[in-house]
Amino acid sequence: LGDRAIAQKIVAKPYAYQIATVPSPSAYLERCPTSPAQQGEPVLNPARIAQLVQLTQDAIASLETPLQFEWMLCQPPLDSEPKHSEPKFYLTQVTPQLTIAYSPSPKPATQRATQTIPENPVLLSGIPASGGVVSASAWVVSTQPPFEVPSGAILVAPQILPEMLVGLNPIAGILTEQGGATSHGAILARELGIPAIVGLANATKLIRSGESLLLDGDRGQVQIGQSKQLPKHLPERLPKQSSERSPAPNQPLDSKTAGMQIFVSLSQTTSLTAAELAVSGVGLLRSDLLLLDLANHPDRQQLEVELTAKIQQFVAAFAPRPVFYRSLDGRSFQHLDKLPETNPALGVRGTFSYQVNPALFELELRALRRVQQQGYDNLRLILPFVRTVEEFSFCRQRVIQAGLTQVAVFRLWIMAEVPSVLLLLPDYVNAGVQGIAIGTNDLTQLLLGADRDHPQLASVFTPQHPAVLRAIELLVQTAKQLNIPCHLCGQSTPALIEALIQWGIDGISVEPNQVEETWNTISKLRD
Repeated sequence: LGDRAIAQKIVAKPYAYQIATVPSPSAYLERCPTSPAQQGEPVLNPARIAQLVQLTQDAIASLETPLQFEWMLCQPPLDSEPKHSEPKFYLTQVTPQLTIAYSPSPKPATQRATQTIPENPVLLSGIPASGGVVSASAWVVSTQPPFEVPSGAILVAPQILPEMLVGLNPIAGILTEQGGATSHGAILARELGIPAIVGLANATKLIRSGESLLLDGDRGQVQIGQSKQLPKHLPERLPKQSSERSPAPNQPLDSKTAGMQIFVSLSQTTSLTAAELAVSGVGLLRSDLLLLDLANHPDRQQLEVELTAKIQQFVAAFAPRPVFYRSLDGRSFQHLDKLPETNPALGVRGTFSYQVNPALFELELRALRRVQQQGYDNLRLILPFVRTVEEFSFCRQRVIQAGLTQVAVFRLWIMAEVPSVLLLLPDYVNAGVQGIAIGTNDLTQLLLGADRDHPQLASVFTPQHPAVLRAIELLVQTAKQLNIPCHLCGQSTPALIEALIQWGIDGISVEPNQVEETWNTISKLRD
C-alpha cells in the first residue's frame, strides 16, 4: 500500500464462531465466547496483514484492475495439505472496482472521462451516508465554515454541518470523520444528491488536498489515487440506473397495500422537481434545513416574508396534494432565538423551546397563515420533539390564535419521536392532536440511548432493533384505535415496509431517491 500505514481498530468481540461439532441444515456454525485476552487482541497480527496485502496485490497485478475483496482465514482442507498445517487466506469474492481519473488539462463538463488505474490505490471505509459514486480531487478542510471549496471537488472535513452545504460551489462529494447516516448534514446531502461518507476516522490526516478520490457513497468506501491536479470542471457522476418506472400517484393498490400512501421528505427549493414523482405530497418539509440560507437574517420582518415565499413554492408545486411543514426543532438555530445550547441532541429543542422563547415559532405561524391567505389549503403543520401534553397544548393555542384553523382542512400533527408519546398518545388526542408522524431517527436514538451523530455508535443505532420495531407497531396500532392518521418518516427497508403494511400504517415519507425503490418494494409484495 505504498508509504501509507494500514489503519487498525480493535473493537469488542465477545464471541467467535467455529464449525459446529454436529452440523445441521439450519446450523453449520456454533458460537463460542472469547477470552478477555482474545477480546483485547487484533484479529490479524502484522504478519497476517502482510500476507493478506501481498495476496491482494498479486491478484490486482494479475487481473490488471482495481478490485474489492472478501476473504477468509482458515485451515486448508485435510486432503490438500499436511495435517496441522498453518491457516491460510482464501479470497471468497472478488469484485472489479470502477475507477475514473482526470487528465490535468481542463475538459468540457460533458466529456466522458477515461478509465485508468490510479497508482498505488488505497481503500478506506466509513459509514454510507448518501448514495452515488463519484471521482474527483479532494479538498481537505480542518476548520469550521465559512470556507471556500473549489467547484467539483470532494469536500473532506471533520464533520458535515448543514450550513456547510449552503452557499458552497457545486461539490462532487463529502467525506467526514464524524457524524452518522441520520445526521442533518447527511440528510441534506441525500436530498441534494451529493454522494457522502461519514465516520471515516482521521480522514483529514489520511487524505491530502489534490489527491484523486473515488468515493462510493453506497458502500461507504473511498479509494485514494495519486493525482495532484484539481479538475476545473464538475466531474462525471455515476448514479444508480433503473429500468423500472414508478406507478402514477393515484394508482390503485390491492387489499395488501390499500390505504398506504408514499410521501416525499424535502427541505430545499432546488428539490421541487420531486413534485413530478409518484407521491401523495410532502410528508416532511424540514424547516431547519429550509431556513439555512436565512439563518443569519438580521430583519425578522423580512425573514418572515422570505420564509413565506419559500413555503409557498412547495404548496404551489404540490397542490392539491398536502404539504406537512415541520416547524423548527431548535437544534440548528439557537442564535436566532437567543438560546445558546451546548447539547443540541437533548437540550432546549422542540416545542419546549417555543415556551422558553415563542417569538420564532410565532414568526413561523404568521408565515404559514400568509400562505393560506394566498389561497392555498393544502398546508399542514407538524410539531417536532414534543415531550409533554402541556407543550402541545401551549402550541395549539398559538396555532389557533394565528388563524391557521380557520381553514377547514388544516391539520395539526406531532412528531412521535420522544418515547413518552408511546404511553400518552390517547391524552395527546384528547388535547387536540389530529395525526402523528413517527420520526424513526430520534425515536431510535432515545429508545436505545445511541447518539445518532456518533460514528462509533453506528452499529448500535439500529432502527430495525426489536425495541424500535415494537414501539413503531404500538404507535401505529394505537393511532388506528384512536382513529387518527399515522405516517412514518425516516429510512425504510423492504422488511420494514412489509411490516408497516401489515400493521396498517397510513403513509410513509421517504427521500426523493427512495421513491422508486419504495414503489418497487410494494409492487413485489403484490406478486
